[in-house]
Amino acid sequence: MHSFFKSLQMAKGFDIKKTEDPNAFRYRIEEFHTVGWQQVATDLTKLQCKEQYDALIMDGVSPQRIKITRIE
Repeated sequence: MHSFFKSLQMAKGFDIKKTEDPNAFRYRIEEFHTVGWQQVATDLTKLQCKEQYDALIMDGVSPQRIKITRIE
């Protein structure tokens, strides 16, 4: 008996990209002020971004006023 997933085939020319390095992506953090979104930090690894986010939360910034964007 064949498994359903074993019988599936990928479409021709379709590849799934695997990232070797978990820190391959970089992130930017922005905070919303009365004049709009202001950049807080950029070119952060995922770990650095998490630490910066946690620091903003501990300083009393609302999570709704924080935006994290992946940059490539």
